[in-house]
Amino acid sequence: MAGWFWPGDEIPRSLSERHQIGESFGLDQAITNVSRFEKELDLAEPNGGVDYVWNECNNDRLSVPISNVDHGVVLKEKNFFAEEPTFGDTAERNAFSRKSDESTAFNYRNPVERSISSEETKISAPADDSSNNEPETSNPVVSAPTQTYVPPQITEEQLNSTPMLHAGSNLWRMQQTKVTCHGHLVPAPVDKISETQLHSFVAERLGELGFDELLPVQKFGIPIGLAGRDLVATAQTGSGKTVAFLAPVLHYLMTERPACGSGRQVKIKALILTPTRELALQIGVEILRLTRGSEIKTNMLYGGTSVKHMWGQVSRGTHILVGTPGRVKAHVDWKQLDFSECRFLVLDEADQMLDLGFSADIDVILNSAHNGHRQTLMFSATFPANVKEMAAKYLKPDHVFMAVGVVGGANEDIQQKVVQVPRGKKMDTLFQVLCDHEGQSGKTLIFTATKKTADFLALRLSASKFVSTSIHGDRCQEDRETAMRHFRLGDAQYLVATSVAARGLDIPEVAHVINYDLPTNIDEYVHRIGRTGRIGNAGKATSFFDPEKDYGLLNDLVNTLAAANQEVPDFLQSGDRNYNAVAEPVKEDLW
Repeated sequence: MAGWFWPGDEIPRSLSERHQIGESFGLDQAITNVSRFEKELDLAEPNGGVDYVWNECNNDRLSVPISNVDHGVVLKEKNFFAEEPTFGDTAERNAFSRKSDESTAFNYRNPVERSISSEETKISAPADDSSNNEPETSNPVVSAPTQTYVPPQITEEQLNSTPMLHAGSNLWRMQQTKVTCHGHLVPAPVDKISETQLHSFVAERLGELGFDELLPVQKFGIPIGLAGRDLVATAQTGSGKTVAFLAPVLHYLMTERPACGSGRQVKIKALILTPTRELALQIGVEILRLTRGSEIKTNMLYGGTSVKHMWGQVSRGTHILVGTPGRVKAHVDWKQLDFSECRFLVLDEADQMLDLGFSADIDVILNSAHNGHRQTLMFSATFPANVKEMAAKYLKPDHVFMAVGVVGGANEDIQQKVVQVPRGKKMDTLFQVLCDHEGQSGKTLIFTATKKTADFLALRLSASKFVSTSIHGDRCQEDRETAMRHFRLGDAQYLVATSVAARGLDIPEVAHVINYDLPTNIDEYVHRIGRTGRIGNAGKATSFFDPEKDYGLLNDLVNTLAAANQEVPDFLQSGDRNYNAVAEPVKEDLW
C-alpha cells in the first residue's frame, strides 16, 4: 500500500518495501495534514513557502515516494527541502537524476489532467531514447528510463482551434521602440509585409494571421534575412522575433523548392534550435500553421519522447527541423543528419541555451553544418560575453548586429509590483492576491524556485477551487504537453512552473505573472514577467521579495523597475536588509 513520508522519515530502499508501509488516506485528510504541519515546515524551507514532494494522488490515496527512493536515500529536514536546479532541461541532464524511474515523477489528478506512468528499461542508443531529455556532456552516462511517449499527431482542427496571441491596445508603444543596427550596408527596413520581397504564399499567409503591419524586430530582421546576411539580434520578450526568422526561411523554401530530405541520412534544409522542449513544440506548430497547403515538411526532435517514433517522422521527409540541442546532437553523432545542404540555421534564445550548458552540443552541430553557404540567425534576449564569443566564432564577418529596445530591459506594458513577504507568509499572500483577482479575465502563471514547490502549490490551489496544473523538468513529457495544452485552452486558469516555462513561450491571455519565489538573477526575472504584456497587451507581475533570501537581487531589481518607469517600493530603495522585517499589511488589495 502506498506510503507517505515527512522530513526525517527513513525512506525504504526498494519499491516492495515502500508499498508495504503506511496507510492510505483521502485527499481531504492529506490537505488537513498539510495545513497542520504548514507552520512547522515553513521554518525548514529555505526558499519561503511550503515545499513537499507529492506523488500518485490516485482516487482515494495520496503517497509521497521520492524519485531516488530506491537508492536508499534518507531525507532529513535540512536536505529534504534543498533547492534543486529549476531550469527543467538542466535537471534532466544530470546523470544521477536519470537513474530514477520516471514513473515516480509527480502525477496528480485534477479536473483537467490524468496521471500516467512509464516503465524503466535499459537501452542502448540509437534503438530508443537514452536520456530523459538531452545526452549528458559532463558526467558519465548511466542507464536511463526508456522514453516511449509518442506525441499526438497535430491535426488541421488543432491548428485552427489553438488560441493565437493577438496585438493589444498598446501596440503603438511597441512600434516606437528604438532599433539599432550595426554592420556594413544594412538593408533598409520595411513597414508592411506587402513592402517586402517575400514569396506571395508566405506574404499572404502572414497577412491572414494578422502580421501585415510589422513589428520593429520584423521590420529590420526580415529584410536582413532576405538579403542573405547573418544576424545576431537582441530583443525584449514578446517582440515578435519568431516571424522575423521564419519569414526568410519559408521564402527560401517556397522560392527555391529544394528536395525534401529523407531516408537513413536526412539532408536538412533549415535547422532551428531552441533551449526547451516547449519552445520547440511551439515553433513547430507555428510553422505548420504558416505552411498549410504547401509542400514544406516540418518535423521536431526533442527529449522525453520515443527516439524511434520521432526519427521515423523525420526520415519520412523533412525540410525544416526544429529541436533541442541534445537530441539533435545525438542524431548527428549517429550519422543520421546531414547538414551539407542546410541553408538556414537559427539559434533561438541563444543565451539560455548557453546558460543551460548546451555549448558543447551546439559546437558539434554548428561545426557539422559548416558548408560555406549556411546563413545563421541568432536571437537572444541578452548579450553576455558567451553569446558574443559564439557570434564571433560562427557568424560571417559581415554579419549584422541588431538591438531592439533596451537590451535585457523589461517591457513597459507590464505593471510590476514587488511585495515584501518574509519566510512563512508566502502562501497566505498568494491566496490573497489570487482572491483579489478572482473573476478578472485572463490566466495566471506562478513561478517557483523548486519543482516540489510547483507541485505542492498546484495541488493546494486545485483543492481551493483555483483549477491549476504544473510544469517542470521532472514531469514526463506527456504530462508537460498535457499541462501546457490545458493552460493554453483555458481548462486550467493557473499554471505553476519552474523556469522551464520562462523562455520564449507565447501563451494567449496570460494577464498576471506571480513570482512566488524570485529568481537569482535579473535576466531570469525579466524573462518570467515577459510571459505577460506581449505584443502590445497590458499585463501585471507580482513578485514576493524575501528580505533574507532575495537581498542579492535588490540593486538589479531597483534598476529594472526604474528603467521600465515602474514604482520602486521604499523597502527596495532603502536597501536595508532589515527594513520592515514583518510582511507588508495584507489587508488591502495588493493591486
